[in-house]
Amino acid sequence: MTLARFLAPRGIALIGASEGTAKIGGKVMATLIGRGYPGRLMPVNPRGGTLHGLPAYARVADLPETPDLALIAVPAPLVAGAVEECAAAGIPGALVFSSGFGEAGEAGERLQAGLRDTIRRTGIRVAGPNAEGFLNTRAGTAATFSPAVHVDPGSAPPGRDIGVVSQSGGLGFAFYNRGRGAGLSFGHVVSVGNQVDLTLSDFLRHLVEEDGTAAVMVYLESIPDVPAFLAAAREAARRGKPIILAKAGRSEAGRRAAASHTGALAGSAEAADAVLARHGVIRADDQDEMIDIAAGLTRHPLPKGRRVAVISTSGGTAVWMADACARFGLELPEIDPERQARLRAIMPDFGSPANPVDLTAQTSGGFAAALEILIDAPYLDGLIVAGSFTHTARLKSEGARMVELSRGEKPVLFYSYAPVADDARALMDRLGMHGFATMTGCVRAFRAMADHAAFRADVLPGLLAEAPAPSLAPEARAILDDSAGTLSESATKRLLAAAGIALPAERLVRDAEEAVAAAGAIGFPAVLKVQSPDLPHKTEAGAVALNLPDAAAVRAAHARILAAARAHAPGARIEGVSVAPMAPPGLEVIVGLKHDRDFGPAVVVGLGGIHVEILRDVALAPAPVDADGARALLLSLRAAALFRGARGAPPADLEALAGLVARVSALGAAAGPRLAELDLNPVFVHPAGGGVTVADAVAVIGDAPP
Repeated sequence: MTLARFLAPRGIALIGASEGTAKIGGKVMATLIGRGYPGRLMPVNPRGGTLHGLPAYARVADLPETPDLALIAVPAPLVAGAVEECAAAGIPGALVFSSGFGEAGEAGERLQAGLRDTIRRTGIRVAGPNAEGFLNTRAGTAATFSPAVHVDPGSAPPGRDIGVVSQSGGLGFAFYNRGRGAGLSFGHVVSVGNQVDLTLSDFLRHLVEEDGTAAVMVYLESIPDVPAFLAAAREAARRGKPIILAKAGRSEAGRRAAASHTGALAGSAEAADAVLARHGVIRADDQDEMIDIAAGLTRHPLPKGRRVAVISTSGGTAVWMADACARFGLELPEIDPERQARLRAIMPDFGSPANPVDLTAQTSGGFAAALEILIDAPYLDGLIVAGSFTHTARLKSEGARMVELSRGEKPVLFYSYAPVADDARALMDRLGMHGFATMTGCVRAFRAMADHAAFRADVLPGLLAEAPAPSLAPEARAILDDSAGTLSESATKRLLAAAGIALPAERLVRDAEEAVAAAGAIGFPAVLKVQSPDLPHKTEAGAVALNLPDAAAVRAAHARILAAARAHAPGARIEGVSVAPMAPPGLEVIVGLKHDRDFGPAVVVGLGGIHVEILRDVALAPAPVDADGARALLLSLRAAALFRGARGAPPADLEALAGLVARVSALGAAAGPRLAELDLNPVFVHPAGGGVTVADAVAVIGDAPP
């Protein structure tokens, strides 16, 4: 059964139909009839008779024709039997409203397992259970009990409809309700419930592939089929249909027992963020933000950059809007002298033709005249008009011209700093003019539009290209296959060396005299560290000695750190003591990997050394990344200015660090889930041309190889 037929059924059987609207079966019937469902509606109720003016049938087998879809609203224990009857009658699809399944504890889990078995055995396709249904405005089908659908669905130019897919029925239909209040138009709203069969990813892919959909809003708490979701996201990116996503259920619990800093910093939420961003999915944190971003992306062309001009008739609003633009990383270039002169001609002497442009309330030209002056400025990527559209006077006098100017290659966003009256809102809708209700929402939308344009230009070509998967050297694969659990630093560095990652000279010794000999061969000052898979954080155990100047210091340190390690962890397995040269000073960074069960490997970079978990200045990207991607990742850190040199410090060797990040990411991509975590911390980044030094490392090996 195709989802097009599921969402636009020519006939519907409603099992569990009832009179009135006290029960869900009655509410759904009333909604379908009230919203003018054009197909044949066949209520099923053991009593038969008439319901909502339609003949009712006692059993599914009694239906006069086979519908495309069954809607099921019976108690949970009866659902599997109802689905069985539908399949026997040849009905290809069903939507289950009934709750009391996986969300209702152990008994509900058993019912859900039984329902799943019925679906697999019969081949019928099922949405839900515990779903709130769907709305298809194009087909006139409101198969839901949500009261939110009782608003005008609106109409949009071809290709401007928004789709909604949501794990929460209440939130999904709230997006529709709020969006209609903001003048947006919707094609579909789909609540997926417990996803016992048809998943959120199935419906997302369908909406993405429909011609009329311009963007899709998604609410989810978990993704049951990550590859399918990402495939849908890639297809959305290819077709130029943005996905705006709210993801709830972000938990810290998975970080508590992490063996490495990377494990603590890169939980599933962070991995999901990185992978979704790589696929062009736009994150939002609340309903209004989702609606503002959707409005920006579906009502305006994408800007080519982040350079914007603000035009206002209120000086205070102009300054405040400029501050908001700066907060969201937008640039406000100064207007050139020639255009400033033209602006001065339409404003009083006390106005300002700079950027932001304050026309004042006494402007003689208005917004349209200012837009005509600025719209073709080559140093602007878009404009924001901030005024009061409370009443219709300005809209009647220049609204049509403003909208005409906004339909060129550059986006023009309109923000009203006063509430818009109903008649003014209706006029804006007729003009095709979207008005943002908040300053932050307007600016956030522009930033999302600019970011999405950058994604399409810089990231999408690589996402759609079929890049060869990184390969793993046989020596590195052998180490992974023969290892288990947390590796010592020495064992981790053997893996790194086998993967082609350069490391300082280092020796593993068994006693103090071997340590003295190794230090003499490698060179003083030396570093000694106890090596044990049971001591991933050696500094905390006192198992490290730094900057040892001579043989006597090495001999004394060897005894001291071994004693400290044994006192800290009496049962620790000691492999020996490593001897390495003291690394020259440098900027301390962390480079790590985390393989997420659902989203795969991510490379992690950050500033801070031992303080990295406190500072939490980290960035993630799905592995692998090339040197350019690694450089961009590093420069996204809040402390990225340190790479360029600060307070007299020389610039750091950013290129060498980017190369290391790229090689580590390739190792993670090639190793797969066997390399669960990898932590290089600290890595010392030396002045430009001086390279990097991996001072410490720990790896965690995942499940056994097949």
